[in-house]
Amino acid sequence: MRNLSRRAVLKGQGPGAPGGEMEVTMAGSDMPKTGQVQGEGDYVSAKKYQDAQHEFAKDEGKVEKKAKEAEEALEGPEGAELEKARQEAATGDPRH
Repeated sequence: MRNLSRRAVLKGQGPGAPGGEMEVTMAGSDMPKTGQVQGEGDYVSAKKYQDAQHEFAKDEGKVEKKAKEAEEALEGPEGAELEKARQEAATGDPRH
């Protein structure tokens, strides 16, 4: 069986978007094309999201800044509302 691969450059969807570029390689004929949905998502979007999360986590300054913002929000006027939302989300009930 032959293993085929495809490469695509997605404009406006990569690092530093808008206008950024991201190159995606999909191997095999069973891989979906860009934008094709399988179940609850697609491989291109999942990869893009995961890569962005990894890139963000590498920057300790950004992580610390967001952690501080979250702490301030929890201790501020919206703290009670945020805690209520956290508790509702923890139940796993999608109606909340």
